[in-house]
Formats: sequence, C-alpha cells, structure tokens
Amino acid sequence: MSARDAAPIARIRVSRAGEIWCDDVRTSLGDLAPRLAELRAANGVVWYYREDVDADPAPEAMAVVRMVVEQRLPISMSTRADFGDVVQADGTAVPRGRYNTLG
Repeated sequence: MSARDAAPIARIRVSRAGEIWCDDVRTSLGDLAPRLAELRAANGVVWYYREDVDADPAPEAMAVVRMVVEQRLPISMSTRADFGDVVQADGTAVPRGRYNTLG
C-alpha cells in the first residue's frame, strides 16, 4: 500500500444554505480550520461537494474552498452528495476511484 492510499480524506459537503458538513458531522468554519490543518499535516485530501452548483455559492462554500487552498490540500470536486463521482479538469464527471484530485 502506498502512502497516498493511506492518506486521510475529509469529505466536505456544503448545502445551498451554507451549512457545512465534514465527514457527515455538521461543523462551522471555525471548527473546520483546525481539521484542515491536521489533514495537511497528515498529507490528506479533501473530497468536496456543493449543492446546487448552477446557483451562486453561499459565502460559506467559498470560504471552505479558500481554506482548502490556503492549506494547499489536494481537492476533488464531486457532483454527487455521496462523492461517487469526480469532476475532471475538462468539466466532465466520471466514477470515482480512491483518488482523483485536483492539485
């Protein structure tokens, strides 16, 4: 097993109303920040899903992505709340393997 296969994953969902869920636990931006720092220290990755991607994102959704970028964590976008797919660089979605990340 490679180190990348053992890397922890944070599964983050943001509702259209701006509610944040990390690994199926409702959380706040303040509580998410140390979790992302821990994830960075463990060479982890983020799987990210946002409801209603055709609408303008809630400010919380933008803040989550900004926090992920600031931590320089790889991020994998999904169009499904169960993270069953991954959005590729060309905008198409394909079934998820364990790792399909941007960054």
